[in-house]
Amino acid sequence: MIGYRLAATAMIGLGVIGSSAVPAARPAMAQAPQERVFSFHSNASSGCPSLDWHIVVQPDYTVSGMVGWQNMQLIARVSGAMNPQSKTFQLTAKEAGGNRTATISGTIIAPNHITANIKGSGVDCQGLDIWAYTPQRGSIGAGRG
Repeated sequence: MIGYRLAATAMIGLGVIGSSAVPAARPAMAQAPQERVFSFHSNASSGCPSLDWHIVVQPDYTVSGMVGWQNMQLIARVSGAMNPQSKTFQLTAKEAGGNRTATISGTIIAPNHITANIKGSGVDCQGLDIWAYTPQRGSIGAGRG
């Protein structure tokens, strides 16, 4: 039952199912912007190594996080901003413990859905399709019956 509620809560956060499907899994929330967490893995393809993302977008649209590639052998800190008016974003990734950088740019399709391009030394990925997870607020164990 807990696994179902966790899965349903994640799907509600992504807009896959409406909140009426699992009423106890989603507390009432204000309409204010919330932080968004983009946590994603993509497999390697031509010119693009496997990537592991953990990016947080704050309510003011500032962005921070990390991207790892080559099976997490290289990790870069990411910072930048999203522009909700133009529905674009521009980020910079700086290698932790090194000098390499990469540029990450893309398009905001919906609050929980972006496409991204990352280009830099050893990485050239175009048109990555990335979905967000919106953390739900509340006490641990809330909604358990």
